[in-house]
Amino acid sequence: MNLVMLADYGSVAFGAISAFCWLAAAIVKVDPPENLRGKPDGDYWDGIVVNGADLIKTLRAQARWNSAAAIAAAIGAILLIVSKTA
Repeated sequence: MNLVMLADYGSVAFGAISAFCWLAAAIVKVDPPENLRGKPDGDYWDGIVVNGADLIKTLRAQARWNSAAAIAAAIGAILLIVSKTA
């Protein structure tokens, strides 16, 4: 297997990883603290509940998944550039 083919396959693999991470970011939901479960959406002393999830912790989880997706997409793009210029 030569370097160009390896870079092509790596680009596809990192593209797939990126897609998975962005999908995970779109659907991740962090449960609110025990004392807020089942309460209606709103601001409470213990947190903010939106759509049955803890808003701040969900946003943090989404940020982690989005960061991983962006890194994987960047690596995939670099590998694609390498494969096309080699």
